[in-house]
Amino acid sequence: MARLEGILPLRGTIENMTFAHTKNGVVVRKKTTLNKGRIETDPAYARTRENNADFKTAAKSAKLLSSAFRASLPGARDSSIFTRSLKFMKQALNFDTTNVRGQRNVVDGQLSIMDGFNFNADTPLDSIFFVPYTASIDRTSGEVEVVLPAYIPTDSVVAPVNATHYRIIATAAELNFTDYQEVHEKQQTADVALNSTATMSTTLTCTLPANSTQPLVLALGIEFLMESGATKYPLKDGSAHAIIKLDV
Repeated sequence: MARLEGILPLRGTIENMTFAHTKNGVVVRKKTTLNKGRIETDPAYARTRENNADFKTAAKSAKLLSSAFRASLPGARDSSIFTRSLKFMKQALNFDTTNVRGQRNVVDGQLSIMDGFNFNADTPLDSIFFVPYTASIDRTSGEVEVVLPAYIPTDSVVAPVNATHYRIIATAAELNFTDYQEVHEKQQTADVALNSTATMSTTLTCTLPANSTQPLVLALGIEFLMESGATKYPLKDGSAHAIIKLDV
């Protein structure tokens, strides 16, 4: 690609050279016969079509995962969430040895690599929440649980400097990677004061469709709040949210 220097007001195509006006000036490119129709039909571009189809599947899968957990903890999502989830979905899809290229999917691949995925890469859940919780998924009943034992907040939670309280949020989702539909449910604790008083043992139970044949995903998050007068305001920084269990 070349850039034209000078004041000639060229635009369009002359013989096999195309002139385009951009913010960097007039750019000169060699005209090509490659177009969308050729890519879609020419046997020489069969691998390109396969790669495009697999990329589209991975992108739709990443969007489904992101949308299922978006409302649970909107403050615990970094700007790279889609790019990072797309990377994982592409990796999961590449493990699919059942289907041919261009027809692969993440379920026949290795969706389990999403276990431990953090929606906020800047604040991994296991870097600020040190409670030895247990998680379970009962596919028959549809019950998805997180059990939190008693613990002392100041010993087990790393909070932002302005935080006075926090809440723990569990979200379970059924993800259909064929029709790209999802069902999710969220449960959360009451607001917990950041002090040295031990909490009670707590169980958060979400209910998904019973006897589901779709992948089931459980995420756990923590959201911090600052008390001012009689109101508690969610803090924009410091929250964490991560996938802690899958049944695929």
